[in-house]
Amino acid sequence: MKAGLIANYYALKALLENGLKPAGTVILQSVIEEETMAGGGTLACLLEGFTADGLIITEPNMKIIIAHPGVIFFKVKVIGKSAHAGMAHTGVNAIGKMNRVYDALVELDEKRAQDNRYPLFEKQSGRSCHLNIGTCRAGDWISTVAGWAELDCRMSHLPAESVDEVKRQVQQAVTRAAEGDEWLRQHPPEVIWYERQVIPWEQAPDDPFILAFKSVADSTLKSDIDIVGATWGMDTRFAPFFNMPAISFGPDGENIHGVNEYVAIDSVIDCTKVLAAFIMDWCGVQKA
Repeated sequence: MKAGLIANYYALKALLENGLKPAGTVILQSVIEEETMAGGGTLACLLEGFTADGLIITEPNMKIIIAHPGVIFFKVKVIGKSAHAGMAHTGVNAIGKMNRVYDALVELDEKRAQDNRYPLFEKQSGRSCHLNIGTCRAGDWISTVAGWAELDCRMSHLPAESVDEVKRQVQQAVTRAAEGDEWLRQHPPEVIWYERQVIPWEQAPDDPFILAFKSVADSTLKSDIDIVGATWGMDTRFAPFFNMPAISFGPDGENIHGVNEYVAIDSVIDCTKVLAAFIMDWCGVQKA
């Protein structure tokens, strides 16, 4: 994301330092909260009237992205029975009980990956949807049988899928996991849905803005740049509410959200060149 901001900045800087001023208005927004799926960044700017004829989000990927899935978030809570570690046999360890729920969610994730296909997503990531178990918390301390356990999960769904149906699938998987255990039948796991969610986004590939950008990117990089979908949510989803076409195109990175996350410096330069060339093509230029 920071690399994309640098590419945006230097695309404009290069034009101005070479005596070229965009004939149209170019707005550079440096925003917050994209990772939290909140509206305090890009959406806040759009609501204040900072809109244009098109939107480019410079997420880390040197492909032209025109779609992403919806994303929902939930927590699963399991209750056990606390006891002193010296009397652990009298307690019920919630960690062990949660293992059944974990396995059921993994099974649901694998089934959904087989049953739900979206070519643009698979072209980019090799898979269309994911159920990620992101955090696990349990117990109070080492000498007490864990009386509780929680999983926090992030789940994506295809644009055509009903959110209610996806939630039903999760609840069904958790309920089935509990049915096979006497304790969980008597103390059912609780599924709690977070209010925040990401709506799916799809951009028509034949929009003049997208066609013009691809033409410039192809000629600048001397390559046929793929049009794909992302399997994560982005701020591009706000664009349709303001009648703007949108794409994501930014410097290439690897190990995103992982160990040794990095961006390829050459791709930052290439992205900068494409953005500068597109500004000249789309807006036109005049002497500064």
